Amino acid sequence: DGLTARLVERAGFDLTFMTGYGVSAVHGLPDTQLISYGEMVASARLITGSLKKIPCIGDGDTGYGALPNVERTVRGYVSAGLAGMMIEDQVTPKRCGHTKGKDVVGFDEAVGRVRAAVEARRRLREEKGDQNGAWCVYLVLIARTDSAAVLGMDEAVKRCLAFRELLDDTDLTFLEAPTSVDEMTRYCREVPGPKLANCLENGKTPMMPEAQLAAIGYTIAAYPLSLLAASIKSMEEVLARLRDSAGDGALGLEGSGLLASFADVCDAVGFNEYYEREAALSNPVQAADSQAATFAQFAPSPKPAHWGRLAVDLLQPREEAAPIPTPAEVSATTADLDPELKEANLKEAIKWYRLAAAQGDAAAA
Repeated sequence: DGLTARLVERAGFDLTFMTGYGVSAVHGLPDTQLISYGEMVASARLITGSLKKIPCIGDGDTGYGALPNVERTVRGYVSAGLAGMMIEDQVTPKRCGHTKGKDVVGFDEAVGRVRAAVEARRRLREEKGDQNGAWCVYLVLIARTDSAAVLGMDEAVKRCLAFRELLDDTDLTFLEAPTSVDEMTRYCREVPGPKLANCLENGKTPMMPEAQLAAIGYTIAAYPLSLLAASIKSMEEVLARLRDSAGDGALGLEGSGLLASFADVCDAVGFNEYYEREAALSNPVQAADSQAATFAQFAPSPKPAHWGRLAVDLLQPREEAAPIPTPAEVSATTADLDPELKEANLKEAIKWYRLAAAQGDAAAA
């Protein structure tokens, strides 16, 4: 969720992962595909909105339906700001790969899902165009198979090789839940290209140091339940203390080491960052350097042509100096605009007003 994504980034990791198990859990449900495509996209928007620098990979499960649904999932995940998407070959409804009762679709359907995801990305790139020789859509695909537990390692390796033929060089394959180091080594030896290791504490796959995973041939190590498992244990311990202490539990928690301080909690959820932005925006002339540095965060992308023209205009130096009008004063000058037009452009206009005010440009503001 948004909070844990913030914590992952604060801890210095290079990327994070939105797991279907985790999204299901924070909704109070098991990872048995009771969560829908819409709920996953909504969660992705919250998560990517809480991140500043690092990318997030999203669990696309089975694509949430037929092959056109796989394409819709790719488009939805790209629009939500995810940098990667996993697609797998379990039957619908799918379940966590380390739990009992899972099954997989046939070979052709499994390959078809990956092909549909690759094709959806290709079409998006075509539609968005190529800017300065770089793709506009950078979505990394992770093609997963759960067939080892159901059909054996030979079939799992066969599927990963078929996936690999469809994928870009920077895409990954993911053979879920190998049960031994020998199986992990075989997968890495026989399947070329980048690979994902699923490091689930007390799961079916052996845990090993990252250096050993890299030596075998893995590219990314995911720890999908570490934070969830730790938080459940901590919350249950705190709840037990509150329940069993005859009303004095809250007093005993202070200094127990179980709780972050209130100041640390406020910092983790973003209060200190909010205060900084509040101060900068309240006095934009003094905070011009801050505003200029962070403008890209507020600027829409892509911008309509008329906003692009205005941006160029705003960035030109002006000799005249005048008091910056307040938003209320600006609003008063637009009273005669068509209400629908005004509403449609209001959020966009606010962003450009902030830039003009930050530069001390009264006329542009």
